[in-house]
Amino acid sequence: MDKTLVDFFPELKGRIENAERITLKMIVQHRSGIPDLTGSPDFWTNPPENNKAALERVLDLKTYIFNSFLKGFNFIKSFCF
Repeated sequence: MDKTLVDFFPELKGRIENAERITLKMIVQHRSGIPDLTGSPDFWTNPPENNKAALERVLDLKTYIFNSFLKGFNFIKSFCF
């Protein structure tokens, strides 16, 4: 349970933030910080065709969430500051 994501998938180092610190235990407990695949835009109407496509979507989702956060922050900032 203490092995890291990189121990299982070395190719994810640098693609997922803190991949070398995320343990199997954290993943099982839903505490890894990796976005939920089913929360990605169009997941239910256009599901990924395979595991590789699913992984790419998760990696893209993190960028999507971060960019959405920045847009929301800038929107709020324009009214508050």
